[in-house]
Amino acid sequence: MAAKQQPAGRSAASRPGWTWLDGELIAIVVGLLFSAVSLYFMAKGFTFLHEESRLETDGIPATATVIEMRSSSGSRGGSFYSPILGFTDAAGKEHVVDCQFYTLPYCEGQRIPIVYLPAEPEILRVEEDRMSPGWQNVLCGAIFLLIWGGCAALGFYAIRKKHRKKRRFLRKM
Repeated sequence: MAAKQQPAGRSAASRPGWTWLDGELIAIVVGLLFSAVSLYFMAKGFTFLHEESRLETDGIPATATVIEMRSSSGSRGGSFYSPILGFTDAAGKEHVVDCQFYTLPYCEGQRIPIVYLPAEPEILRVEEDRMSPGWQNVLCGAIFLLIWGGCAALGFYAIRKKHRKKRRFLRKM
């Protein structure tokens, strides 16, 4: 039985294949990593949406005073505002809540309408907000999941394409 001859003009070094440092594998790893982060933000958004539905059914309206307004700058020059609010609940107890979501910019001392849960007064919603924090997280997470999931999918596609090319090459030998 004779060994297969290599086609003319091709050496063993020119065979298609992949190594661990190929861009495709890096795209897969980075894509899957950031997809997991995107899923985390989406899960956090769904948690916020659940809290918002609880606020719709069990929430009590109140008026809060802005104690402090923190701002942070976005990468494109925009600002995000996160307040610390103080309010008195229906039982007359004072609460100070460090909001973990972004709102419209308010002035310190300004009174704004809120809805809070009596059993958990740290869960509240500012009535004047345009978009809920739940939908913000879900939409941003979904957009980034599409981007990074697509990056990982393209990496898988490129490796599969190289593998097919390698099989065709080996069959010709």
